[in-house]
Amino acid sequence: MEGLRKWRQLPPQRRDELEHAYARYRRLPPDQRDKVMRRYRQFEQLPPEQRERILANYRRWQQMTPQQRMEARRRLGQAHPRRNPGMPRTFPHAPAP
Repeated sequence: MEGLRKWRQLPPQRRDELEHAYARYRRLPPDQRDKVMRRYRQFEQLPPEQRERILANYRRWQQMTPQQRMEARRRLGQAHPRRNPGMPRTFPHAPAP
């Protein structure tokens, strides 16, 4: 019941964003959903300062143009060629928290 109370306290726009994000999550193949959950659990374990830094970087990424993102990926690939060899070239849009 606590979860339902918190849900009802959210602004309607935020509830709508979360519903859409959950619908996208449910459409992922099971292996990708598992990966998302593993990453989320890892994120939860980080110190608050590190989580905030990650979220700030995410917000900055969302503000970048596609060209700026391509350039950032290129530079990251040059700096860390083996960092994430399976990293996708594009990232799905997710609403900001």
